[in-house]
Amino acid sequence: MWQINKPTVFIVAIPFIIIRLIFIVLGFNTNPEAKTGDGYPRRTFFFLMGGFYIFIILAIIGGGILWTKKQQKELEWFKKFGIPGTAEILSAEQTGVYINKLPQVCLKLSISTGMFAPYTTTIKKVFSFTDMGKLIPGAKFQVLVDPKKPKRFIFI
Repeated sequence: MWQINKPTVFIVAIPFIIIRLIFIVLGFNTNPEAKTGDGYPRRTFFFLMGGFYIFIILAIIGGGILWTKKQQKELEWFKKFGIPGTAEILSAEQTGVYINKLPQVCLKLSISTGMFAPYTTTIKKVFSFTDMGKLIPGAKFQVLVDPKKPKRFIFI
């Protein structure tokens, strides 16, 4: 699961925020009559550039934090309510899609739990190259299955 490394966020975000705050300070200290090279008020330029980029950076950081919390809540829910089971790989094929230079694989799985009859499902998931050797027909993995929606599960 992807996690946000808080020190890294601050190391990356703080300089950007400081630079944008400098833009806003420059906006207050600029002569109201000053114009940019293309004739627009320089003060407006500084305010818009400073405010817009501060907003964007904070929105990206906030979105990342909310997404990570959602993922953590989902994982906790599966640990609390998920039904333990076993997923056996029936087939594994690369889709030809690469995300961050990692291959996406289409897995056909047979999932068996104590609560449901064994069933098959297909998922597409991105795997690292080091995990590709584990994706052979017959390989088994532990999973937690949603009791209300058996097609929804996570690998343990």
